[in-house]
Amino acid sequence: MYRSPSGVLRAQHYPLTPGQYWRMEGSSMQLFIAMATHIHISHVTIGHITAEQSPNGNISSAPKEFSVYGLKRFKGEETLLGKFEFQDNGESFQTFEVHEHMDTVFKFVRLQVENNHGSDYTCLYNFRVHGNLPTNPPPLF
Repeated sequence: MYRSPSGVLRAQHYPLTPGQYWRMEGSSMQLFIAMATHIHISHVTIGHITAEQSPNGNISSAPKEFSVYGLKRFKGEETLLGKFEFQDNGESFQTFEVHEHMDTVFKFVRLQVENNHGSDYTCLYNFRVHGNLPTNPPPLF
């Protein structure tokens, strides 16, 4: 993800490029996403460069433990979809299956990064939400 000159956050597409990320000071961060329509969420994916892609071989700023929440309405009640861990020695894109509330539709998602792999700032290159469209979606508003 990166902040465009207009200040709008944009999703970074594959391939991941060192230096093209969303950075937050501290070991935790959160990201709130409004999706185009309601979906049944089945998986989430976090993307971060690997140590081999890093100019200094260090990816301590990568998210480590994180939680994902679904919301039916903006500023509505949050539903915990899962707690996960991004492996710093794993693939650059790591996908996690949502086991809870797969029968519920959500319009919004909040990613809560609890900590990282040891840095004083946290970088997120990519975050994706996967799912299926409901057969009878609720009204958008």
